[in-house]
Amino acid sequence: MNFKTMALLSIAGTSLLGQQASAAWFYQTKESAFDDATMQIAATAGKQGGFAVRCQGGRYDVVYMIPNTDFEADTVEKGNSLKLMKLKLRVDKGDILALDAVGSVPESRMLMLTAEIDRTHAESIRDAKKSVAVALSMAEQNFYEDAFSASGSTDVVGKVVTLCGSDSQAFSAQ
Repeated sequence: MNFKTMALLSIAGTSLLGQQASAAWFYQTKESAFDDATMQIAATAGKQGGFAVRCQGGRYDVVYMIPNTDFEADTVEKGNSLKLMKLKLRVDKGDILALDAVGSVPESRMLMLTAEIDRTHAESIRDAKKSVAVALSMAEQNFYEDAFSASGSTDVVGKVVTLCGSDSQAFSAQ
């Protein structure tokens, strides 16, 4: 199962099962065919879309997937070149981070925002008590705001944090 499929299943699960599914965090790994940069992903779903903490090659990212948008690939590419998009992130009632984001439209009408974070931010998502809130921000306005339950994040995001940057042999033993 690839990252996009897992995210879509997570989003679909929320639609079908309601609030209960939003508490489910899923873990996935994928080894690269070209280098030792194994990818670890912890993902969940909310009311608007999906959210993930991802690590590959020692780099942490957060990913916000928003289905059913009016964004088109060329519009998003223009926004990327002008650095218009921010991904706002807030864990529980903590500080609001406005992260530089890169957008893509991997499938029709789905917007995917990716922003790099450091290990301490990944750890704060792991340690969240209630929720992780995200939004797309452009021109100081928030769009597609969503909150994801922290229930289950400790173990799943913790696994990403623990394995981030480890070699594939250490990962295979898990």
